[in-house]
Amino acid sequence: MRCIWVLLLGLTAFGAGAPRAVAQLTPDRILPAVVGVEVETVADARSAATLGTTRQASGVVIDGAGLVLTIGFAVMEAERVSVLAENGKRLPARVIAYHSESGLGLLRVPTGLDASPLRLGDSARLATRDPVLIVAYGGADAAQPALVVSKRPFAGSWEYLLDSAIYTSPPHPLWTGAALIDGEGRLVRAGRGSASTPTRPRAG
Repeated sequence: MRCIWVLLLGLTAFGAGAPRAVAQLTPDRILPAVVGVEVETVADARSAATLGTTRQASGVVIDGAGLVLTIGFAVMEAERVSVLAENGKRLPARVIAYHSESGLGLLRVPTGLDASPLRLGDSARLATRDPVLIVAYGGADAAQPALVVSKRPFAGSWEYLLDSAIYTSPPHPLWTGAALIDGEGRLVRAGRGSASTPTRPRAG
């Protein structure tokens, strides 16, 4: 689990240099494992002022018993949670964990989620300019090849500090909760979006 309790943040860096080497990594095995997450919070949620009371994200199936990894702020103070399968079927889910150091959360879908989990990889093996695939909920159109720009600290003043965030380019428009897939088709990180506009990473 350690390798997926981390952040994916997309930043513009290489522009049109998006790789094609991982384009083949969008088979039927990967896409069904990336689901949609819809949340309604409690009416008096403290986070409603900044995040709203209805939220959407992607999630990743990571075991065979309906365990889904997603972004924590989407499920914060949740009252009702639904997971959308690849075929659009809406399934009830419950929040079972929130990891404050990474800002990620875990859901459990008790029944009806017919998707094989993604294999887990090792994010430490990723290097600058390695090709990756970012997959959000929405089928093949929501899968986008990218390059690793850098691995360096990321400070989210609204939540937490990460020692080794992975920065990718080009940015994915639906990166919140999206899966970061390595060249072997393994899940190496799960993503979150920033409230700010993506910018070019600084050198060093």
